Amino acid sequence: VSVSDFLLHHMWDTWKEYVSGGFDEKIGRAADFIDIWVRIDRFIGQMRRDHPEAGMFIVSDHGFQGIKDVIYINRWLECEGFLVKKRLPAANRILDTGIARLRNLTAKAPTLDGFLRGRGLRMNRLTNRIKSSFADSIDLRRSAAFAMDHSSVGHIYINHEGRRPSAPVKKAGLFSLRREIARRPRKFIVENGRFGRVDIYFTGELYPVPRSLNMPDILFVIDDMASDVSAADSDILAGPNPIAGKSGAHRGDGVFMAAGPSIRRAAIGREINLVDMAPTILHLLGTGVPEDMDGTAITEILKTETPVGKIPGVGIKGGRRGGGPLPEDEAVKEQLRGLGYL
Repeated sequence: VSVSDFLLHHMWDTWKEYVSGGFDEKIGRAADFIDIWVRIDRFIGQMRRDHPEAGMFIVSDHGFQGIKDVIYINRWLECEGFLVKKRLPAANRILDTGIARLRNLTAKAPTLDGFLRGRGLRMNRLTNRIKSSFADSIDLRRSAAFAMDHSSVGHIYINHEGRRPSAPVKKAGLFSLRREIARRPRKFIVENGRFGRVDIYFTGELYPVPRSLNMPDILFVIDDMASDVSAADSDILAGPNPIAGKSGAHRGDGVFMAAGPSIRRAAIGREINLVDMAPTILHLLGTGVPEDMDGTAITEILKTETPVGKIPGVGIKGGRRGGGPLPEDEAVKEQLRGLGYL
């Protein structure tokens, strides 16, 4: 069920009003909001009635909260000297600036957004129609790093020769540049004063090396995802949410519920993680859990707790799994091996 994700992204303000008793649930937008949740509840109830013999898990991979701000990561990379834009014709530059400012204005003025929508000009569509792609405006011959996504998690790609043979970042400077880029967002966010916390991760320390080579080099989360990170063009570093109507942002804490003949009624007395779901389901199926699989079977929810059966791990060539983050030096060596330098 993905509609709940859309609801809370775009109707978080409605949800806040509902829980505070601030609106009549039988009128307009509020009625639509409640009706969708009722339909979801009925669907879950029908599944339980149709399959009483089956176990059921209700899991979310994140929670929600009100959106705070947006960081424009490519603008920040440009200001820091890591990203270089191509020289565009004057008309394109004026158009880019105008579109960016109009997006910021519609975020502050819902009536303006309504005016544009009434004429079939949603800001996302308007931007896609008349503004050249920001990715196309990046000079990849001279840019050391860039971003490509709008997400609750910041993604920074280092433009190194392991990805593109003609990239400007060579093997000798790859990891020192990665550390330098990772150090600066924390400095900017702390000095900005609008944000309280930033958590920074290197994908090579989180994922097996062959897989991480196709991922961003640096991930970062601001205020437990209360602030989005956008790769869109902008003339500002940080500001209000540019996506008109979006009022909800992700947060790290999610939901876990279980029901069925083998499930006992109880609260779980420890923190669990999304990666615990796969070993839990394999344990319930009796197939055994691979030794190198991430996560731990949640056996305390079962009426009868039995030892978790283990089977040989599948392994991943060139990387490792299940051992937690690698020490920095070893992670560097493993990534160099994955790039073919060692």
